[in-house]
Order: sequence, then structure tokens, then C-alpha cells
Amino acid sequence: REKRRIAGDKELREARKLAVKIRDGKKTRKVRLDDVAALLEGPYSMDVAKSMVDALDLEDVEVQGSLSVRPFNVGQRVPTITKILQLDKIHEAITAIKAKGNLNLLANWSDFGYTTLGQLEAMARVLEALNRFRLVQFTLDWIDGVEWHIKDVVHPFTDVCDYTKVRI
Repeated sequence: REKRRIAGDKELREARKLAVKIRDGKKTRKVRLDDVAALLEGPYSMDVAKSMVDALDLEDVEVQGSLSVRPFNVGQRVPTITKILQLDKIHEAITAIKAKGNLNLLANWSDFGYTTLGQLEAMARVLEALNRFRLVQFTLDWIDGVEWHIKDVVHPFTDVCDYTKVRI
């Protein structure tokens, strides 16, 4: 258990270093889903995480087929994720795998391929983070665009009535 915690901490440190490099324009390598998932697993800020999520180059795919859940084949490798599913399909697959009681199963769609529970949870975190970033940006845009009448500004905000919204 301690080894897993230490390995998780190491992954998080590496993901944060990569996120800072990407944010500063010093991209060193292609961003992978597990890098972004490690960053989004705990608390994160939009300032650091958004650039890394944006750098994640996964094609959106709309799955039409039905979901099947099955165990790994002998010698089968963990699938590599190159596309990202819709959030409702991801939650459907997570629920189906957890309902089977064995977390080491694969979700499969004929027009998508195989994915593990960990990869599904990582995709869900990425999509939820993208939605949160979008909502935060809408809020920031609204704050930048709103204008208050002087008579509507009350204590404790009366000391900032004379500031303009122009940023330098």
C-alpha cells in the first residue's frame, strides 16, 4: 500500500512538472491520458491544469454500438487510448464494470475498442474538468463584462468603486 502511495505521489509530481512546462510553452513530449489523470486526481488549479488538458490530443468519438464487459485475454496488453468517448457512455461502462464485482475487466465497443476501468475514470475526469473550465471561463467573462451602478455597491466593496476593469 505504501509503495502504491509513493508511486502515485511520483506520478503527480511528474505530471505537475509537465503541466508547468506546457503552460510556459516548453512542451517536452506528447501529453498522455495518464499524465492528465494524475494531475486531475487531486486538487488542481485551472491555471496549471487547463493547459495540460488542452494539450491532450484525443479525438472525440461517438460510440453507436452496444457495450460488452469481459476479462483480459491471456497475454493481452493494456489498451492505448487515442480517442475519448462521450461522458454518458463512460459512466455506463464504469457502472457495468462495477456491477460485475471485478474491477479488472475491460469495456468494449465494436466501433471504439477496449478500455480499462482506470482509463474510463481518467476520461471522465478529463471531460468533467473541461466542463468546469468552460463554466469558470463563462463566469470570468461575465465578471469582466458586468457594470455596477455606484449606488448598488455597498460595504465592504465601496473602497473599490474608483478602480477600473482595465488590466495592464
